[in-house]
Amino acid sequence: MPYTGDIYNPPAGTKGAPKTTIQSAKYNAMVDDITAAQNYPRPLTGGGTGATNALQARANLGLAIGSDVQAYDAGLTSLANLPIVAGLIPYTVGADLWATTGLTEFARFGLGASSAAAFRGHIELGSLSTLNVVNDVNWSGADLSIANGGTGASSAAAARANLDTYSKAETDAVANGRLSLSGGTVAGPVILSGTAGQPVPILQMTYQGIRSWKLQVDPSGTLAIIDLTSGLQLSSFDTQGNFTIYNNVKAGGIVYAGNGASALTAVGNVFGSIWSAWGASDAFTAIDSRISAFYTTGIAQIMPTVAAQGVGAIGTYAMLAFTDGTTTGTPGQNFSGPNLRYANNNGSGAAVNTGTWKLMGDMSTANRASLFLRIS
Repeated sequence: MPYTGDIYNPPAGTKGAPKTTIQSAKYNAMVDDITAAQNYPRPLTGGGTGATNALQARANLGLAIGSDVQAYDAGLTSLANLPIVAGLIPYTVGADLWATTGLTEFARFGLGASSAAAFRGHIELGSLSTLNVVNDVNWSGADLSIANGGTGASSAAAARANLDTYSKAETDAVANGRLSLSGGTVAGPVILSGTAGQPVPILQMTYQGIRSWKLQVDPSGTLAIIDLTSGLQLSSFDTQGNFTIYNNVKAGGIVYAGNGASALTAVGNVFGSIWSAWGASDAFTAIDSRISAFYTTGIAQIMPTVAAQGVGAIGTYAMLAFTDGTTTGTPGQNFSGPNLRYANNNGSGAAVNTGTWKLMGDMSTANRASLFLRIS
């Protein structure tokens, strides 16, 4: 055996003596023992670990992970890499990631407070901070101003005065009030009066919370209907009985005027005595007959005038061709008179010379004649 316990001893009888022959069996035994000792786990006392694997070696050395020493942890590594500086405290910023932030003396004192009362005193909280409900008996401060959500008063009357409002009794008694009615009726007249020079609201109507209208009388006595949703005045009645509509009017049937003497029908025709001068009671028939009469009369009057126009006059037609024999054109194009000549059978008609002429036909092929209208 190469080791006895943790001590290595060479095999007995292997040491040589001066002038003595070394026996091969003993020498070979010693070599084998040394070989076995070199391949045997070196004991702790010999500078080894007494193990043949890392797990056993750590156990023999008292370095077992999880029991003797801490295993590698990324979070601990991140924490260990933080700078150690006065006034900082570590905190996590992600998985296995740490950072530091300042911790003031005020904050350290609060964290180290020995009780909740000591902590409240440190952050200057009064006795109200311990109450679940605050009522009148707890209020000992000054009147809360209107700007801070209060009334600036410690009595109802002073509060109403500051808020420029009325009590219920005052509202019930004021003549210029508001009547609220839902699904009922009011028996008898409702008389409202207001301050001179100010509009008097008579009635305000709201439809399902979507749209509201107001009926009011202005200082001139005009009764107005106002759309509160859009802010537009829709219509009004003045003291002379005139009715004014400020926006579009949409009627489902006939619109009458003049106590029924005239009317606007659903199809847009207008009836009234004024059309009798044109031989009918409605606008459509009167205008239609008027146009027909003008057409008949106009043709009779216009045609002699047209016939009396001289050659080449504005409004007359002529068969023309281009003077160069190569220009082409399309219907609707305008050409100057000096570029045109009157057409004839040998292609040498007289020059037009003046005016602007519109091509009424097609001259997509050169050296052709077509119909032109002089337009200027």
